[in-house]
Amino acid sequence: MMRLIWLFTLFTLSPIYATTDIPKPLEPWVNWVLEDSPRYQCPFSYNNHQQKYCAWPSQLNLTLNKQQGQFNSYWQVYNDSYISLPGDSNFWPQNVSINDKPAIVIKHNNSPTIKLSAGQYHIQGEFFWPSLPDSLSIPEQTGLTSVKLLGKDIASPIIKITSSG
Repeated sequence: MMRLIWLFTLFTLSPIYATTDIPKPLEPWVNWVLEDSPRYQCPFSYNNHQQKYCAWPSQLNLTLNKQQGQFNSYWQVYNDSYISLPGDSNFWPQNVSINDKPAIVIKHNNSPTIKLSAGQYHIQGEFFWPSLPDSLSIPEQTGLTSVKLLGKDIASPIIKITSSG
């Protein structure tokens, strides 16, 4: 019985989610229709269609030495987004570049941030400090992290989650 209900649902609802070609005369209207839905093309969470993610990071790579550090990652951005960078007000990222061009870092939600439009980006930057800090803030949306500390790979870095509010 359950299988029948599932099959019925699958076949009756599938046309709703089918992608269709937009007729030529209506193409100029697409942007106007979607104007109030800027997150339309952003991927959603596997279990919540309303929870959209308009910026996806790749692995964050950190190289930390006695008096300086570097970071880099790649991002896929689907819509205008603020991208948080590693660091904080104590260790503000320097010489930040986006696709090998200088970037302006702003303070947004109390962290170093850059604003990007849709596209693919390689973000990199540096830190300078008098001595290696005990900790370094990384963005909340970071998933994979690679850390090289004083020339040695850290297989399982300790990541402490703190509230940003």
